[in-house]
Amino acid sequence: MTARFDVSDPAIKEGLAAVRSDVMPATYCVIGYEGKAKLICKKVGEGNPYAAMEEMDDAEVCYALLRVGNTRDQESKTSKFVMITWVGPSVGGMQRGRVAGHKPDVKELIGQSHVDTQSDDMDDLTEAKITEMLKKASGANYDLGSNAGGNYKGQGSASIQQQARDKYKALEKDSNI
Repeated sequence: MTARFDVSDPAIKEGLAAVRSDVMPATYCVIGYEGKAKLICKKVGEGNPYAAMEEMDDAEVCYALLRVGNTRDQESKTSKFVMITWVGPSVGGMQRGRVAGHKPDVKELIGQSHVDTQSDDMDDLTEAKITEMLKKASGANYDLGSNAGGNYKGQGSASIQQQARDKYKALEKDSNI
């Protein structure tokens, strides 16, 4: 990667690696600017990944990688990664313009994420909204109509299988399969 700005702070790569590690307790890494074109690691945190938002000021641009555990989808147990680009509401026009040029390189530095979002409003970066984005991005929402017992809409799997067989037989009568 040939960035158009300085990413030489070794703490950035160390922080990102800690968040991606399955054995390290880090759940977020916040990256900010020192001057106009040098990125630094502001904070690597543990515990609630949404605490990363507390590290972002209204007058600055930050990038963050969050490691989010179960997104309340009972079938999925894998960690999800969220890239956040924060452009505070008090950030000036020139600095906002630089974000568009820097973001592709930062995205490459941060690496793969399940969700990539940019905002200037903290209301867009709540746990509920990010969880919803992750559910939509996963392509499956197993919680629709299911409960903790795995029964869908109060039905057992045998009932669901019977409904599927009946539907298939009805379709088979009307088609050439």
